[in-house]
Amino acid sequence: MKNKFSIKYLKNILETAKNKNYIFMKMSDYISQDKDLNKKYFILRFDLDLEPKRLYPIVSLLKDLDIANTLFVRVSGPYNFLWYPNFEVIKYASNNNSEIGLHTNHVEWSNLLSEPTEEVFFSELELLRSKFMVSGVAPHRDLNYTFNSLPWIEENWENIKKKYNLKYHAYEQKFFDNFEYVNEGFNPHLSWRNKEPLDMINSNKNIYMLLHPHWWYQNHPFE
Repeated sequence: MKNKFSIKYLKNILETAKNKNYIFMKMSDYISQDKDLNKKYFILRFDLDLEPKRLYPIVSLLKDLDIANTLFVRVSGPYNFLWYPNFEVIKYASNNNSEIGLHTNHVEWSNLLSEPTEEVFFSELELLRSKFMVSGVAPHRDLNYTFNSLPWIEENWENIKKKYNLKYHAYEQKFFDNFEYVNEGFNPHLSWRNKEPLDMINSNKNIYMLLHPHWWYQNHPFE
C-alpha cells in the first residue's frame, strides 16, 4: 500500500496524524505564530507541477478533514493557471484552507528568454498575485535537474523578501529545524524518498511533507 499513492492511502495518513493530535498549519501561519514545544506540528505542502484537475479529490479530502495546507502554483509551466478549469480547482483549494504560493523556475525561463532573472521572477509573482494573495515561493525543478532556482532565491532572499513583500521560501531552515522532511519522488520508481509518513507520525515527530497532486489518484494511476 505504501507505494500505491491513492487518495485512500492519503486519507489514512492524514487521519492517523489527526488522531495523534497533530496541528496542521499553513506555512505562513507557522512562521508567524508562537509554538508550543509540547505540541506536534504538521506542515502539508503541495507542488502543483502538472494536471491541476488531480487536485479535486485531494482538496475535497482536506476540506472534509479540515486540514490547512500550502499549495504552490506554477505560472511558467505546462498548464495555464488562468484557463478556467484549472483556475476553478485552484480557487476551490484557496477557498478551502489552502494558502497559495508561487512555484517558480524563473532561472530556467530567464536563460531561455534571455531576460534578467529578477524581471522574470517579478512577472511570475505579479501574475499569480493578480488572482491570489501570495506570500511564499518554492522553486521548481524538472527531473533532469538542469536548472534550479533555489540558489538564486537563497542568494537574493533578503533583497527580494523585502522588495516583493514575501514572508518565506519553502526551503528556509526554519521549516526543517525540529521537523522530519517527507516527500515522494523517483528512487528510481515512484516511492517515498527517505522516510515514510506513517513511520514519522508514529514516532511523534514534527512533519514537513511535500506531495505532488499528479501522482495521487482515486481509482487508478492513469485516471
